[in-house]
Amino acid sequence: MRDRRVDTGADVPEWFTAALDHTPGHGRIDAAGTDIAYREWGPLETGGRSAPLLLLHGVAGHSGWWDHIGPRLADRRRVVAMDLSGHGDSGRRDSYDLDGWSDEVLGLADALGLRRPYLVGHSLGGLIGMRVAQRAGQDLAGIVLVESVIEDRAIQVDGDPRFFRSGTSRVHRDRAVALARWRPLPDGGDIPDFLVRHVAAGSLRKVDGGWSWKFDPRIFRCDGLHQDAIVPVRCRVALFRGETGSVTTTAQKRVASALGGRALDMTVPGAGHNIPLETPRALTLALTTLSAAWDQEL
Repeated sequence: MRDRRVDTGADVPEWFTAALDHTPGHGRIDAAGTDIAYREWGPLETGGRSAPLLLLHGVAGHSGWWDHIGPRLADRRRVVAMDLSGHGDSGRRDSYDLDGWSDEVLGLADALGLRRPYLVGHSLGGLIGMRVAQRAGQDLAGIVLVESVIEDRAIQVDGDPRFFRSGTSRVHRDRAVALARWRPLPDGGDIPDFLVRHVAAGSLRKVDGGWSWKFDPRIFRCDGLHQDAIVPVRCRVALFRGETGSVTTTAQKRVASALGGRALDMTVPGAGHNIPLETPRALTLALTTLSAAWDQEL
């Protein structure tokens, strides 16, 4: 049964509707003591040297950010997108940090039998991917950090300051009004309307009195959201930044150097911070090419 609404507006391109025609499988597991939801595309077994892909969304996001990308990566490999705790349809925890989220990633990979996957993390997802690689890089085939501010300092997460004070989400009586108020974090960048509509629809949940966002506002108050000293990890690393995004060229080169100088360093032209929504076809092509090349080295 489909749990999505196919957008058929005049501005919707064929590649997007074709991608959403590949309805993902859905599942839930217990990982690190938390109920974790995920969606997946592609074959469970590839029978060859095609490592699975595990996709991690950014702060306040959800696995539906990958709906238009996951199917296009799944021709010859299994592709899984998860909802981190405090996000999407996964459970909530009393507190959040990189170690807790990385426990969930490792738990999901183990439960689903994702042997030596590639981790692709956008923004916060990349920070979590790096933490996983630091802890268990030998169990990964590679990590791709997409617009992730990897610094050996505290990371500031931009959000509505009201969330910091109240820890509660606003309830909208009208669903259409709520959808119209959806914005990515950080705001900005040129995101097509059809993607805004799709991601916004997947970001809402029905609550008493109306509609509210699925993410737990307490994620903005999490402890330990910082990167320890950057050291080389035991897997391949690729760093993707948007041309006008949050990660500067200087910062990306500094991280690549700290990782031993072997990390692939790439800038996505025309993209800001939210590459999966702003330039999804370019990101899909880059991930397809990179994973195929890395497969040859497995």
